[in-house]
Amino acid sequence: MPIVRVYPLQHVSASVAGYDCVALNDSGCQIPVVSSTLFGWCRDEAIGKVDLHGFGKDGTIQAPVVNLTVRLQSDVCESDMSEIPVVCAIADLGTTDYDVILPADVVKELQAVDCQYAPLGVLLRA
Repeated sequence: MPIVRVYPLQHVSASVAGYDCVALNDSGCQIPVVSSTLFGWCRDEAIGKVDLHGFGKDGTIQAPVVNLTVRLQSDVCESDMSEIPVVCAIADLGTTDYDVILPADVVKELQAVDCQYAPLGVLLRA
């Protein structure tokens, strides 16, 4: 019988529009998705709508999209320079384990920005 490997979900600490969040680092995600519980307040600022597959009882929902900023929370860099603008869908995530779903490429970009703007002394301290 073949061995089945189950890999744990990867989470990162992030700040979205100034709110501290737990983000799921999702390699299969194509657009960032924020929790309607935390970010329902910005629905009025929607710039459009997107169909999200894998959500809701029917598997597809139409969600508003908004412009928000996101940055990783780290000891390396806490400046606004490490923040990037992203277009996010707002949806009920159906869990309390995380507040945001970030595509893996967005997390990689944030990690690169975080290191790019880190003070030299912090980067050399290893």
